[in-house]
Amino acid sequence: MKYSIDRFEEGFAVLQDDNGECINVEKYALPADSKQGDIVVLKDGRWVKDFEETAKRRNEVLKLQQKLLNKYKNNSR
Repeated sequence: MKYSIDRFEEGFAVLQDDNGECINVEKYALPADSKQGDIVVLKDGRWVKDFEETAKRRNEVLKLQQKLLNKYKNNSR
């Protein structure tokens, strides 16, 4: 299962799966350079980043933001 890092709270990371379910994971258990929005998976008992999925989802978000911005610009004329 893939999880998105939703946020950090104190010593924990809140991870959210694609169904919207959240789990708390101790921050130290994630890769040191992890940040909000990264996609992580549990592999052989260790949390690792899924770089390809992270890039894919960030690109999807950027496309959606651009689409919304263009829609706003067109409607404000």
